[in-house]
This record gives sequence, structure tokens and C-alpha cells, in this order.
Amino acid sequence: MFGFRPTRRMPTLTGRNSSRLTLSDSPTIVSLIASATEIVSAVPGPAAGGRGRHWCLVEIVLLFTLLMACGPDRPLVEQYEQGEWEPASFEIASMGGQRAGATVIFVLRLEDPAGRRLILEGIVEINPQAKLVGGGWVEERGATTRSGILSSAVVDFFGGQGDRPSLGGQFTLSADKIAVYRVNLPATLLTAER
Repeated sequence: MFGFRPTRRMPTLTGRNSSRLTLSDSPTIVSLIASATEIVSAVPGPAAGGRGRHWCLVEIVLLFTLLMACGPDRPLVEQYEQGEWEPASFEIASMGGQRAGATVIFVLRLEDPAGRRLILEGIVEINPQAKLVGGGWVEERGATTRSGILSSAVVDFFGGQGDRPSLGGQFTLSADKIAVYRVNLPATLLTAER
């Protein structure tokens, strides 16, 4: 499939406590790069009847990218506590919104078993990539509320021309310029807001 046969066992793509590599796993990444370099240098070039080192390197990069994307799923909501992102037990209560041309307005409601509610409201522009251009959030915990700014570096948008659109991505909820929650939203169908 990849046009080469390694002569030794390939390293596994696992990091500490996870099957997804992180920057803290730099020795693992360095060993992977070294292994890939050895494999590429052992591939015969076009003059020797092979496909060439360039294609082998492309195949290794594609395989590495695919394996990095197949890590474990993140929790829907994470809360930033003591310098670490910790899972929070929120579930989607509703996801509503509407597309009007190149603009999508959405409202995501999340609830946890203890009665906390998170409400995210955002505006996404599609030009041609989806980008969050504005938004905010409110947390309701009994009679107590707090709110802040919604930001996102990754927004996924699908459809919306003849059917209901789907929206997903990773959203950071911050208050007073400090991250409070992170929502890892899989592509979710937008229902009509009432």
C-alpha cells in the first residue's frame, strides 16, 4: 500500500496516558522522525526501479497525520482548574440556529446533572472557511450567573444550502481574559430556534 517494506519494527504512535501525541512527548516524536528518515533513505530511487524517496516521504507524512487524528475523543466540555483542563459532565440540551447567506447564528445550551447550565451564542461567517466572528456565553448555577466572551480557532460547518446545517468545533469560554471552559463540539445539526 505504501510502496515500502520496513526491515525493522515500526514505532507505535502513543504518548503518555493517551494514544494521541502531544508536545510533551517530544522524545517519541523525535524517534518517529528518525525512523521515518531511515525508511526514506532505504527506499530505492527511480533509477533503481523504485518510486522514489519523495513519494515515500509523502506517504509517511499522510500516515502520520491520519494516526494523529485517530486519537481518543475529548470530553464535550472541559473546565480549566489549577492549570489543567479537566472533564466536566455537561450534555447538549439543545442546538439551534439559522443560516442567512454567508452568516450562521447559533445558540448552544448545555446542562450538567448538578443543574448548571451553559448557554453559548455565536455568529459564524463562511468566507469560504467557517470563522467565529462574535459570541458570548452565560453560566447559570442556581441564582448565580457569570458570563464572558466566546472564541474559537476551529469551526466546522457542513451543509445548509438545501438542508439544515451542522456546526462543530472547539470553543473557548473566557471571563476577564481567563479561560474558564472549553467546548469540544462534534458536528451537530442546527434545529430551528424558537
